Amino acid sequence: MKIGDSMQQRTRILWSIRTKLISLILFFVFIPFAVTGLLWYERSTEEIESNAIQSSDRLIKQINGQLDYYFTTLQRSTYPLLIHPLVQDFLTLDPADSYSRYELTGRIQNELLSNIAFSRPDIYSIAIVSSKNIAVSQSGGYSMIEYYENYVDKLNDENYKIVGVSKVNTLPVLTILRRFVDAKSYRSAGMLVLQLRMNEINQICANVNLGSSGFVWLMDENGRIVYHPDHDKIGQQADRSLTSKFSEATNGWFSTADHKLIIYHQSDTTRWTMVSEVPLRELTENITWVRNFNVWIGIVLLSSTTLLLVGFSFQLTRSIKRLQRLMRLAEEGDLNARAPDRNRDEIGDLNRSFNLMVSKIKNLMEEVHTSRLKENELEIRRQNSELEALYSRINPHFLYNTLEMMNSHAILIGSAIISKMSTSLADLFRYSISNPKERVTLEDEIRNTRQYLDIQKQRFPHLIVEYGFDEKGLQRVLAIRLMVQPLIENSFLHGYQTRKLKLGYIGLFGRVEDEAYVLTIVDRGKGMDPAIMEKYNEAFSGTEDNLPISKKDRIGLWNVHQRIRLTYGPPFGLAIRDSGTSGTEIEILLPLLSTGGESDA
Repeated sequence: MKIGDSMQQRTRILWSIRTKLISLILFFVFIPFAVTGLLWYERSTEEIESNAIQSSDRLIKQINGQLDYYFTTLQRSTYPLLIHPLVQDFLTLDPADSYSRYELTGRIQNELLSNIAFSRPDIYSIAIVSSKNIAVSQSGGYSMIEYYENYVDKLNDENYKIVGVSKVNTLPVLTILRRFVDAKSYRSAGMLVLQLRMNEINQICANVNLGSSGFVWLMDENGRIVYHPDHDKIGQQADRSLTSKFSEATNGWFSTADHKLIIYHQSDTTRWTMVSEVPLRELTENITWVRNFNVWIGIVLLSSTTLLLVGFSFQLTRSIKRLQRLMRLAEEGDLNARAPDRNRDEIGDLNRSFNLMVSKIKNLMEEVHTSRLKENELEIRRQNSELEALYSRINPHFLYNTLEMMNSHAILIGSAIISKMSTSLADLFRYSISNPKERVTLEDEIRNTRQYLDIQKQRFPHLIVEYGFDEKGLQRVLAIRLMVQPLIENSFLHGYQTRKLKLGYIGLFGRVEDEAYVLTIVDRGKGMDPAIMEKYNEAFSGTEDNLPISKKDRIGLWNVHQRIRLTYGPPFGLAIRDSGTSGTEIEILLPLLSTGGESDA
């Protein structure tokens, strides 16, 4: 790979780091928090309103229950009158019998009605009216023909009836009717007429607290208002726009155009409908304030965290880009370029590693230029090979600490893929910057190759990798560092990418043959021209050290072969067994360690 291409690749890597950091912040911090906050805001608003409605509805039902209890108790207090002998005699009394009429009305007044009226201050008047138009009340006997004629139709077939509110001498009173039945004939013989003061009902309704301006009112089954804070509305017909909604169900709620919450509940006992009217904001303002306060706290925290993370990411990528510019100067020949190394963090360590690397390169280049021209040709070729290998390790050497830092941040933000890729890259770079003169086994080289292919599989999910060798036997096979990875890269580039093919398959197979080890690398891309393959195999099998074709074509194959041949000598090296439209098969012949630990070569 050329220096210019290397710089372009590093530029893409640096941009991808910044893009990934910003993307991680955006997609895994800001957007999830914003979406969650919005959903929480809407959900909490619904819950607040729902809780306020349910709370008000329970309150209305409780007040309705109190009214039901009040009327049930009133109804029970009149039970003794139904079967009392005096009442039964009064119902069958002949209107012409003046004496008996005078006697019975007096006794009923003194013994029954006065006591009931005295024990119930809410009773304005109580009267018994017979079907023969004879009446008696707590204040005496009088003709009640108008009562009987007006109320008998309203009672219909019912035994107990709440008629409604009327005014007696400007005082609102509630009229209740109860049918009397003759104990002998079981026929209707009269009725009890109760007129109640509204004090008890007003007190029950007035105790309801619905915000600062909310209130309740009562409506009977005919749509007339029984109770209202505005006393002028008592006895009037309720608003038809409301009663039409009340007729749809016995209880429920709805909102008006001016955001007023209307809750209604009809009693099964009285068939009255209790209605509450309250602005919705008054029910929810306290809880809404807490919700809004939490929302603003969340926005402030989110904004602060996002700014800090973005600032940190830009500071990190700025330091890497500055080091990139210094690398470009070094690659162009300015080996006096130095990075600031005052910081005591990972970036400072990276800069110090770069400075040390440039110094070593400069010293090594001076050593190469001042070395003796008459040194052994093999030693000169070995030094040149080592120098090329060192150049190829410039990037892994100073990028190692950066990848460790990327792995730490990836773990913090919970990105397993980035963590795995950065760890694999770090292992690759650690392996590549080790001592190039140190001999390695094929086991070490295959382990490094696996990490490289794992990274490629993240980039190319459709890539299939197949291994076929005895893992334990790899420890006895001698190899050189970074000999397999360039050949796989060569397959990717020339077998797939330049032919516009999707990366599909790479196979690694090994076998022992004639006290040596044969490692086979197979791809299924498009192979090279037969003439070029023949030239390569002629060069691989000979002793010439010149590349058989132009350096721009597959220089990786020749470099790997030369390094193996210079390290272990003939016959070890590369051979192309097959290359055509169905793929390419390359074999590497490597020496085996004997049982005593020495190479068989």
